[in-house]
Amino acid sequence: MNKKQVAVYRRLKEQLPDETSVYSSIQAYAKEVVAEHEDWELAGIYLDEGGVKAREGFERLLLDCKTGKIDVILAQSTSRFGRNAIEAVDTALTLSWQKPPVGVVFQDEKLDSLVPDEFDKLYYIGLKAAMDKRVHSCAMRYSHAIRKQREQLEKRGAVQ
Repeated sequence: MNKKQVAVYRRLKEQLPDETSVYSSIQAYAKEVVAEHEDWELAGIYLDEGGVKAREGFERLLLDCKTGKIDVILAQSTSRFGRNAIEAVDTALTLSWQKPPVGVVFQDEKLDSLVPDEFDKLYYIGLKAAMDKRVHSCAMRYSHAIRKQREQLEKRGAVQ
């Protein structure tokens, strides 16, 4: 029986003074979760620091997925997997369409990108995030336009 190669990805919120203890606790957690599944084997732990633009751990993880070294990724949540929900969902969906597919399990949301109903929920999370972003963008443009119009009216003395 070939065991599924499982990777754990964590993007830490910030650089921590004692990264060794953080890594040790993540490693212990990963081993515990993998031990719950007879057909899983821990392939690696990939870490990135929050606030850092270059995400070397994430890039190594994606490369290992493309080369067939990873079957499943355990991610804490969509918000910690990508820089935002849109990126997280897009990456998970792209990996699920890859040959062979790589599943992403979002533990907080209890979603697995390779389970059809959960895939649909993940898709809608991404769709909602994209719509929210567009609405926010439109609201910002509208707010800017109103502010400019008010400034023009103030210059003409029409508003006090």
